[in-house]
Amino acid sequence: MPPTPEKETKSQEPPAARASTLDSLKHPILILLIGSAMSAFVVPWLSARINDRRLLEEARLQQCRNILASGSETDRKLNTLLVTMEMFVKDNASLPAIPEQERAHMRTELSQLYRDFDSQAWWWFSRLSTENKLLRIDYNSQALSAITQRYQDNVIAATNAIDKLWTLCVRKTVKPSDPILRDTATASRTELSRLQLERQSLIGQLVYLFAPKEPTIQRLLTQP
Repeated sequence: MPPTPEKETKSQEPPAARASTLDSLKHPILILLIGSAMSAFVVPWLSARINDRRLLEEARLQQCRNILASGSETDRKLNTLLVTMEMFVKDNASLPAIPEQERAHMRTELSQLYRDFDSQAWWWFSRLSTENKLLRIDYNSQALSAITQRYQDNVIAATNAIDKLWTLCVRKTVKPSDPILRDTATASRTELSRLQLERQSLIGQLVYLFAPKEPTIQRLLTQP
């Protein structure tokens, strides 16, 4: 079927007209306008995306630092409690009886140390979920819940281990020379050391959960 005159006109556009159209696209003013549009919209958008990603990575790193610092602080406070009681047992081992004044001082000191421990140890990991939502950090909520529950159980076990020695140190009926003091101090140290290793493992899992997803960082965190 022969083409209609209208189709023939469109299909037979003169080469000069097409060349003129191409030349107009190369016009400096048009190129300048296109460049200005890209500078005004595309470049800021790309910059914002890059900056947002950088800020998110920095937030992840800072959260990992906070977790490491909080876990270390909990370990330090627990160790201070135990060392205070170990020194009390050792310093009074040669006495026939511990003066009531010494026991009263020990009660006061242990109470102050425990209040300091209590104000930090139980609270930092319970804030992680809310903090990461505010920072827009993606994480596995089920994994976080499981790890923090195990961490809480561990801290409870640590306080129970310390409480046994604490009770003996402040009881009037226990003599300084009674082997139960030394044996309990040794058992408490052994148990706290075991629990500390377990907490450190859990801290490592938390750091891995929130660490930047860069392959290099992830590989380093999974190395023994």
